[in-house]
Amino acid sequence: MLDLRKRIFIILSLGIGFILAFTLLFYFVLNKKKAVEVAAPLTGETTAETTATLPGGSSAPAGGGAVLPPAKEPEVFVPVEKSREIYAKQIARLFVERFTTFSNQNDNTHIDDVLILATSPMGKWIETQKIKTAAEYQGVTTKVIAASLSNISDNSASVKVDTQQIKSNADKQETAYRSGTVDLVDAGGEWKVGGFYWDTN
Repeated sequence: MLDLRKRIFIILSLGIGFILAFTLLFYFVLNKKKAVEVAAPLTGETTAETTATLPGGSSAPAGGGAVLPPAKEPEVFVPVEKSREIYAKQIARLFVERFTTFSNQNDNTHIDDVLILATSPMGKWIETQKIKTAAEYQGVTTKVIAASLSNISDNSASVKVDTQQIKSNADKQETAYRSGTVDLVDAGGEWKVGGFYWDTN
């Protein structure tokens, strides 16, 4: 049987434990309620304690702080003329890079890729430019390094392109630079390629 000293020690330990547990529980519950009260205005709900109505129906914090209007994203204005010029250069660049990047082992996918960018008569000419498949690899990779608008009107545009071409075969690779012109026509508000010409040196 436990002596008196041990019983007192156990009773005191249990009492202190209960007091400590109750204090911690009270502390956490109270802090949680405060956090919810502070966060409530952020949810969009307004209460009499947190806001006051201003003339004109706007609201302000009861403490008298200033109300800032919601932030608006800046609007980017691109003039229609400028966007048409940018679009013309993009179409010309895309056409030249796709049409003049090919190999004798790619099933003429470069032809299929650009037909959607061309007018119907230009499309017929493009179809005549198919390359025969061969066992020994030969290919060209073209990158447009500069594109500039030489003229533009309501119905047509001409874009000058400067390119870098890497010609490859099984034995070697060589780099060349060529320039050309892409003629565009407006087809229902879309630029279509109506002609493509390499400059003659």
